[in-house]
Amino acid sequence: MPSLGPRLVPSPRLRLAASLRQGFALLVLDRDELRQAVEAAVAENPFLEVEGEKTGGDEEREEGPAAAPEPEDTDGPLFPEDFLGAGGEEAAPPPEAASPPPPLHAALAEQIDCLHMSARDRALAVHLLDRLDERGYLGESPEELRAGFAGNPPPEAEELEAVRHRLQGLDPVGCFSLDLGDCLRAQARRREDFGAETRALLLDLLTLPLTDLARGRDDVLGESLGRPAGEVALARRLLRRLDPAPGARYGGLPAVRLLPDLLVENGEDGWRVRLPDDTLPRLRLRRLVRARGGEAGGADWRRCRDEARGFLHGLALRRQALLALGEALLRHQEGFFRHGVSALTPLRQRALAAELGVHESTLSRLVQGKHVLSPQGLHPLKFFFPPASGAGADGGAGCSPQAIHAALADILAGESPARPYRDGELAGLLARRGIMVARRTVSKYRDAHGIPPWHERRARSAPPDGDERR
Repeated sequence: MPSLGPRLVPSPRLRLAASLRQGFALLVLDRDELRQAVEAAVAENPFLEVEGEKTGGDEEREEGPAAAPEPEDTDGPLFPEDFLGAGGEEAAPPPEAASPPPPLHAALAEQIDCLHMSARDRALAVHLLDRLDERGYLGESPEELRAGFAGNPPPEAEELEAVRHRLQGLDPVGCFSLDLGDCLRAQARRREDFGAETRALLLDLLTLPLTDLARGRDDVLGESLGRPAGEVALARRLLRRLDPAPGARYGGLPAVRLLPDLLVENGEDGWRVRLPDDTLPRLRLRRLVRARGGEAGGADWRRCRDEARGFLHGLALRRQALLALGEALLRHQEGFFRHGVSALTPLRQRALAAELGVHESTLSRLVQGKHVLSPQGLHPLKFFFPPASGAGADGGAGCSPQAIHAALADILAGESPARPYRDGELAGLLARRGIMVARRTVSKYRDAHGIPPWHERRARSAPPDGDERR
């Protein structure tokens, strides 16, 4: 009679080696996090050292480039076969959660994405967002902001100022200001609960030095402005309703300056991809002379040595993988790097992973949290994988949402204010450009980017009587 009790049944289960788990962890890190990981590894592992630094102790250093090994087969797959698993729980463990962006910057970034802006203005907006401090102020002068823009050509003072003034109206109002007076003026202009006369009085009051306002001499201030002291006293009370640090309500987290992990440049020999020169300190493997000890000491010694070798090998694989990914993106999205967002084409991570010979989960780790700096500005790697929307004129995969929005913005920029286009007409004009989208899709993109419908655009333009689109 068979036994009915519990039985142990052996079953195979995949487990990742420690070196592969370390490789997965390095793939997820962005440039700044990787630098911290390198510094921590050098501090904890005696077999790792930064090239050029002198260290003491009984040791012998390995010579030549073998101390920081590169993958031996550079023409083969990017990773060992273990990286090409089926994406199961053991073969491809979920990536660690990336550090979330500061709430202020995340909230403003979402609003910027919804603005109806040209590609150039959007790049300037992202550049300004990167310079915000924890209060919501820009930490640099206008000249420094213009000089720090990575796009080409550098922005004119009027161009940058127009974008900055537009961003000051985002929530919270007053961010992107240069100083306290600029912040208060931005809020005073946009307070809906203030009447026109009240706003004019507040703006007049803010033309005076803030030190004079702080002293509270209403009669002196009124004499300077030609206003009664009572009106000045009321205006000063209203000024106290304004927020001198609008960004602080989001927790006061410091600004995070994004650093590029890849550079795309147009040189004399054409377009090329490279890693930033100061990405990491260069590491090497030290060969230490170990005193004789017990088995436990020998096991610890071998473990540290193997971890150091695995760490160096993981860095080399990450470098090779990033370069291969950048070159693949340059092949697929060269139109974007040349002409801007209107030439961005749909691209799926699964297709690119198959082209590179890696698992899709591996490519997802590599893309996560990393950025590319090009003549078009600083963009996250995820930006280069837009979904297909609509269909092409030849029945192909269609265009990216960014390209559709850029074409739509170009059409709307040239429409007659007195005779704006309806959504159906916009769909027809897009079709002439080879972008086949339905009228409801045009409405969705128009609403998402804050573009009012045709009758509201016509009402704002105040057309002459009888000039209506039937």
